[in-house]
Amino acid sequence: MVLADAAGRAAIWKQALKEWNVIRTKIVDEWRAEGEAKGEARGRTEGQAAAVVGVLEARFKSVPFDLIKAIQSMHDSDRLSIMVAFAATTSSLDHFRAEAGL
Repeated sequence: MVLADAAGRAAIWKQALKEWNVIRTKIVDEWRAEGEAKGEARGRTEGQAAAVVGVLEARFKSVPFDLIKAIQSMHDSDRLSIMVAFAATTSSLDHFRAEAGL
């Protein structure tokens, strides 16, 4: 109905589909699956970024805000996974920042 709303035809479509017993459609199921996959990926990278920041905070007590924001803006799950381990072993925040390219 979003497209019908945009075209100013929502009422017409609603009336036309009133008698249909549509519970699911293939395209809507595909859209839903795509949305779920994107949401899961986003949640995964947000969790990994939080883990990187958490490890750095545990080791160095204070992490500069700009570094936290740079880590949180990353969306590469593989890179974030590597960064978690690197955060646990780096000798300093400056070394971490340099090696991570942040």
